[in-house]
Amino acid sequence: MKRRRLFKNLRREITFMIIPHHSTQPLRIKLSVFLMSFLVLVVSGMGGLTVFIITRHINYFQTREISKNLKSKNEYFGQEIIKVRGLAADLEEMEKEVLLLLKLRPKSPKNVSEYQGQGGGSILEDPLPLTREEFKQNLALLKEEAKGRKENFTTIKTTPLIWPTEGRITSGYGYRINPFSERREFHPAVDIANVSGTPIKAPADGVVFNIEWDRMFGKFLTIRHREGISTRFAHCGKILVKKGERVSRGQTIALMGSTGLSTGSHLHYEIWVKNKRVNPWQYMCLKMTDDGEEKEMELVKQKER
Repeated sequence: MKRRRLFKNLRREITFMIIPHHSTQPLRIKLSVFLMSFLVLVVSGMGGLTVFIITRHINYFQTREISKNLKSKNEYFGQEIIKVRGLAADLEEMEKEVLLLLKLRPKSPKNVSEYQGQGGGSILEDPLPLTREEFKQNLALLKEEAKGRKENFTTIKTTPLIWPTEGRITSGYGYRINPFSERREFHPAVDIANVSGTPIKAPADGVVFNIEWDRMFGKFLTIRHREGISTRFAHCGKILVKKGERVSRGQTIALMGSTGLSTGSHLHYEIWVKNKRVNPWQYMCLKMTDDGEEKEMELVKQKER
């Protein structure tokens, strides 16, 4: 009964009458309910399909544009990583040279395994040269390398490297004839002579450990640097720092003089390593020159006397 009633209703006809302005005969169009429903479904389907296709094309072009931007950014970051790696390599070479002069073993960064990554979507035309995960992993590797470099540069900053003053060496480390006793004695320092008032500079970052007066050394001070290394400056005319003060490499700490047992204005420069005097010559690798307000470190070739 229900099916018959349904088919009967679908077979029912609907008449559309079109009355033209210049004709007396109206136009009648008869359509069944079934045909009307079918036409409505077809039109709705075509409209939905059209909207879907348009939306799909819009999303495609937007995604392609985003893909281009991402590729451009990845290329930029890739180039930046190459630049940073090049700079890190240059710094590493410089660091090795300085550490070699100091006979120190560089601290290497932790080993980081090679990374691989996958990425990309079904709409993107070309795979990106560097995924976000790969970029993060590369960045982590660079940070690890930078940490190792930082530790090494901290060691370099606190290790005596520069000449403590300008002048000429009048007495080296080792045996010599004492100018007062005229006997052969061991001289545990390097003497650098210049005019009175010549600036004396800290050869590395450190802390002023003591400031004293001695009959032989006159006014002298000691700076403690990294663990186990100290420097001593004797026969000073004037000391410009205080006990406990932190000093940095190149900072003027005193002025040259001739206090104590001395034949003239000079600096008696000692280096102590683990409570033993060592030859300062091996730590006098660099000279600091003043050019107005600029300070420039320049490597100088030296030979032990």
